[in-house]
Amino acid sequence: MTDLSAYSLAWWIIVACVLLAVMSLTFVWPRHRDQPKSRLDQWFKSFFIYFAVLSLTVPAPVPNVADHYAPALVVWVFEEFFQTVGAPEQSQVLLLGGLLGAMFLAVVRVCFWRARPVSEGQ
Repeated sequence: MTDLSAYSLAWWIIVACVLLAVMSLTFVWPRHRDQPKSRLDQWFKSFFIYFAVLSLTVPAPVPNVADHYAPALVVWVFEEFFQTVGAPEQSQVLLLGGLLGAMFLAVVRVCFWRARPVSEGQ
């Protein structure tokens, strides 16, 4: 049996919430069965899903707490808006890397991932 500290349990909860968000974005995104999806629609859907995953799972060091990490988006929000002398630069760089990674993955998915053809009976 593994020992779950509060720190590791918090990361498991974050990962579970990210998976729930990905499933929600995947199944709730508007679908038009009669019309073929445009590449731009596919790109936006892929981008939002990848950005949600990367922005909520990229770890950033928590200032003033040694050896603890939190999602970069959370650290940036707290350091930017709630600290009088905050240091959001490191989390901003990590978020920018996540944004660029999401854009890259979305382009790769749209350009190289072929959609399965829809049969007539569906």
